[in-house]
Amino acid sequence: MADRDPSSGSVGKKGKGLNYYVLVETYTDAMAIQQALRAEGVRSRISPTPHAIQGFVGCGVSILLLPEDLEAAKAAMASHDTPYVRIEPLECQIDPKRDRYA
Repeated sequence: MADRDPSSGSVGKKGKGLNYYVLVETYTDAMAIQQALRAEGVRSRISPTPHAIQGFVGCGVSILLLPEDLEAAKAAMASHDTPYVRIEPLECQIDPKRDRYA
């Protein structure tokens, strides 16, 4: 499955819906997870770690998952033995109207 295009709005609107963030210690860990998820056909995006959950880890990069992809992502990360700190649920932080001025 292809990654979702952030400009399409398919990832939700700010404050609507739940996203899951895979928190990692290093950028290298995030890249390993992204590679494992792509190999298994799991939709995901590399994302900045939202400020609300940034205190859990030192790395500012996380992997963004939607609820329907969570279980497949967990299975893929387990089968590829990719390291991560935790998976944190958080209300959607993406604002599709950001940087648009009327």
